[in-house]
Amino acid sequence: MNRILAYLPNNLEARYSRAMMSLLAGALGPRAAIGWMTHFPLRRRTRARLLWLHKRLVTRYGQDIGDSLVQSYLCAKPRPKDYRILLCETDDPTSSARLREMVPQLADSTRGDPARIAGLAVALLERGEADLLEALLALITKGSNQPVIPSAVKAIFLRPLGQGADASVAPNGAHALSRPAPCRNRLLVIDGELHPKVMSRLAAGAKRLTIIRYGDLYGHADLAAVQAELPGIDITIEHARSRVDRFHRRYHRLHEASHKAAAALSNAFFEANPWIETEIPEFDGAKADFTLGVADFIFFKMLRMEGVAQALQEPTFDSVIVSFSENRELYGLCAAVPNLVGDPRIEACCWQPGSAQIKFEARQVDMGARRGTAGGYLPRIFEDIREFSETPLSVAPEAVRAYLRKATKLPRYRRGSHQRGRRNIALISNETRAYGYNAVQIASALQTHFNVDVVWTQGRERSFHESISRAADDPVLSSLKQNDASLPGFMRAVSPVPDARASTAVRASTFTAFAAPISNLASEWKRDPAVINALACVVRDGLVDFMLRQVGQIALAKRLLESYEYDAIAISPIRTSTNAIVGAVARMSGIPSLTIETHCLNAAYCRYTSIRTDYAAVYSDHFVQEYDRHFGIPAERVRSFGSPRILRPHYYNSEEARLHARERLGLELGADRIIAVPTQPMPPALSMALWRMIIQAAKGLMQPVKVLLKTHPEEGQGHIERYRHIIDDEAAGDICSVIDPDIKNLLMASDLVLTAYSVTALEAVVLERNVAIVGQPGVSYPAAYDEILGVPLCCTPAETLAAMEEAFALGPKASSGAGAFKAKNPHLFDNSTYSRLREIVDEIIHKGTLGIRTQSELPREIFVTAPFQEYMV
Repeated sequence: MNRILAYLPNNLEARYSRAMMSLLAGALGPRAAIGWMTHFPLRRRTRARLLWLHKRLVTRYGQDIGDSLVQSYLCAKPRPKDYRILLCETDDPTSSARLREMVPQLADSTRGDPARIAGLAVALLERGEADLLEALLALITKGSNQPVIPSAVKAIFLRPLGQGADASVAPNGAHALSRPAPCRNRLLVIDGELHPKVMSRLAAGAKRLTIIRYGDLYGHADLAAVQAELPGIDITIEHARSRVDRFHRRYHRLHEASHKAAAALSNAFFEANPWIETEIPEFDGAKADFTLGVADFIFFKMLRMEGVAQALQEPTFDSVIVSFSENRELYGLCAAVPNLVGDPRIEACCWQPGSAQIKFEARQVDMGARRGTAGGYLPRIFEDIREFSETPLSVAPEAVRAYLRKATKLPRYRRGSHQRGRRNIALISNETRAYGYNAVQIASALQTHFNVDVVWTQGRERSFHESISRAADDPVLSSLKQNDASLPGFMRAVSPVPDARASTAVRASTFTAFAAPISNLASEWKRDPAVINALACVVRDGLVDFMLRQVGQIALAKRLLESYEYDAIAISPIRTSTNAIVGAVARMSGIPSLTIETHCLNAAYCRYTSIRTDYAAVYSDHFVQEYDRHFGIPAERVRSFGSPRILRPHYYNSEEARLHARERLGLELGADRIIAVPTQPMPPALSMALWRMIIQAAKGLMQPVKVLLKTHPEEGQGHIERYRHIIDDEAAGDICSVIDPDIKNLLMASDLVLTAYSVTALEAVVLERNVAIVGQPGVSYPAAYDEILGVPLCCTPAETLAAMEEAFALGPKASSGAGAFKAKNPHLFDNSTYSRLREIVDEIIHKGTLGIRTQSELPREIFVTAPFQEYMV
């Protein structure tokens, strides 16, 4: 009957089924509808039908009736996928307690069928019901000498790293390692997402838990949800930069490795594909920017692996559990790190339902067979590449040409308020938390003088429109009207991901060209697990596609600039290859280019990009000299203008701003002084020592004070908990708090700002707030804001207390008032930032092609050239 019904039009069949269930429920009661859906043959068993009936029953008759449907249906003749539909996808899911009562019947409903057992196990995993899954397995194995346990389910069994499931299953089939053994300090490495209940299961028996999610660069795991499941355990969330931040020597070493690998592999790609110069004339002018993208692609893979590799080798963890996913990368890393396979501390499992669990067993065994040794580890892909022997592609394959035709299709364009007689400029940017909104601010301000198009080289179109709405309400841009006549134009110019045909067409010849550089890189880095495995991963999956997409991005930029008559382009930020590529293409096309830096960069961070545009606009004269020394652009081509991130609102009044900001933050308008403490990512020992020093100084004040700490976006929940722990330890809960307000409101509400090397020090001075820099004796910072601003550097509680007292007593006349800096940089205080930027753009357009740098004038390196120095380590 189901086969017959399948031939009916979907709409007709759906109406029939829903009408029957509604009729039965109304005439005979809801259980009749449940029985019809469960047993009667004249109906189709579809996901939509199940969810519709469940929602209707719960809405009309209550949760108990909905649970009755779940139990009746899943205990009859369920398909493997039905478990997930009814246990995970309903709007009102069955409670854990009710599900526990159903487990015995659900176990019987599987009838020993491996597919059903796996389907039920996957549903329980997705819900995070680890305990119920254990109960299910106990029922399945009970009374059977040879119980059927699907290999996908066996993947959840803890076993030594690199060993199969046989190591963790007793002769009668029962799970011999159902729970982790008790330990003092456990590391839990997770690839992908796991339900907090599953994490609590894997944390069982630990007194302290550290969680790292592979691939996470910010540590934004939901600590609160995990902590709710494990209220008695001290939990820390780490991420890739927790152990190797941007000022560590190891970070610089990874930067050098990725840069060297990118240069070698990019050159090999060009050698394998000489057709590029024919299809894209003057392509040579963008090779450096192409390599920049490849370097980033490789580097961040290395960084993610290094963070995990260091944690896995940390001897203070007496228990380590690694939960794998479908991703190959963590398997390769564990095989590459010497002595991990066979380490009794380390156990492996896979709690991510689906194909990841099916592949887990074979990959575990392969890992054990190919583990790294002290002599180094070479992934199999390096051996495979030696077998390729294709000749270079002198002519572009038709599949590649088809891809380039698709890539160079002009993007959908929304015209702004273009007026005759105005110069046309393009602002190249991308959707990022740090730059997207600032780019729209700049475009909106320049739109009053030029015809401006914003070109998004990555990100979502929706984000542009959200930023436009925010800019329309920006008090600094109060002249902006919310109508089409005053808005910049917009287009999203992003090359598409190459299709499989295009990728396959260049893959063999590219791999042939990769053979020599890969051999050299392998010889140099084979004793470095993070480097060698990252190289293997990118070469195996993604690098050829990425390189072809970079070619498509260059072709798209050429088509774009050829089609629109721009008098100049501005780029913000320059540090991403998709943006830098447009600058290179502009140079080929005879269009002058300008880098607009809205941050305050310093060359201490080795991965900042050299400036290869014709001009640059920076915050102040200090950064003009910084760019001249390290960023590859002479001072005569750099202009100081300020920054849209660090602006005074129009008609700014210091005291009124303080009053209104305190109201917005819900602070009492009494006599308490407010000290704001914006943080920066630093080694935890240093950041916590500074926080403790500030608290101790504040407790010595002889007047009421509130100290409000705002964490940096890169700091996770673990940092917040440590800051709060120090407040409790110092018994300072009456004066200190960790909050998460809008940073500008916090600065304006304050009487004094204390920070280490945060750019908020500059912003606070512009808002007429006193500023002092806090540090530890002998520790230097990558940005010496005390020197830039001429404000105190406080390295002891006594010095910090003195700065507080002076600021409160003298206000702007105190040394923390930065009087000399204000006198030297009047443009930061008279709201002339955008006027100065318009003058810079006018100057560049006026000089035209005469101002374009020649190839010989460009920096030789794609990254900054400052000598490396470790900070805060």
